[in-house]
Amino acid sequence: MFIGIIVTEVKAQFVPQSLTFPGTGYYTWYNDVVDSNTIWVGVDYIPNHAGYTSYSNAIKTSDGGNTWQFFSIPDTGTVIISNVCALNASTCYYVEFNGNGNIWKTENGGLSWTNKTTTQFVGSWANFYHAISADTGVAGGDPNGGYWDICLTYDGGNTWSRVPSANIPTPLANEYGSSSA
Repeated sequence: MFIGIIVTEVKAQFVPQSLTFPGTGYYTWYNDVVDSNTIWVGVDYIPNHAGYTSYSNAIKTSDGGNTWQFFSIPDTGTVIISNVCALNASTCYYVEFNGNGNIWKTENGGLSWTNKTTTQFVGSWANFYHAISADTGVAGGDPNGGYWDICLTYDGGNTWSRVPSANIPTPLANEYGSSSA
């Protein structure tokens, strides 16, 4: 008896694409690939490796990286991006921190933005947003009020419900979440 196994491997080709920033210190930590043409990118600005400086901009390509569009998100204060979650070329969520966790949403490709978390993550770091569908999603943050700040939405972020502490393991001492989950 002869048993043969043939293993083949196919790898996609990645072609690095350049982004042009106004100087040095810009880091593309977060991205979400929608398809072969559309990618949303989140950038943190850390000039001279000396701490975060505000950079509240969404960056998107719709042509596979040949050109890039920069869209200003109207968050205020010193803004740090912690996650990007794209549904398609028009709809994307950017999770930011400016002393409170904020989840900003665009539904017109980046031209305008709405903060979907006005009372959630107050005094807490919002780490991520994950869209399960166009309407359903989960957002997670660091412990707040003694337990993990995990919120659910069933209407695209218009309303939220925080998961009760009884349904979540108790955080360990000095335990925090991870950005861009």
